[in-house]
Amino acid sequence: MANSDQYCLYSPDFQTRIGMSLKELYRKKDFCDVTLACQDKRIHAHKFIIASSSPILRNFLKQNLNRHPVIPLGDVKCKDLENLLKFMYEGQVNIDPDDLDGFF
Repeated sequence: MANSDQYCLYSPDFQTRIGMSLKELYRKKDFCDVTLACQDKRIHAHKFIIASSSPILRNFLKQNLNRHPVIPLGDVKCKDLENLLKFMYEGQVNIDPDDLDGFF
């Protein structure tokens, strides 16, 4: 208890449920509200996830009032972007040694 007038309620599986929900959102692409464009591909994502993972993208999204913006990423390889998004959503990603430079 925080003090005599309050009870502290918590969910012991909160972090596990959130992690599982993020993986499911990433896999199913439900509720996507931003599109990242790389090379010849468009990848749907969630503003909240990319904003919480990148201050640069957060600032871009703050300035862009479009309900579903498309963010062009120039010369970013789609494979690198897919790996980066997987890392953002799941907290880990397996990358081939040859792809590390592009990922970083």
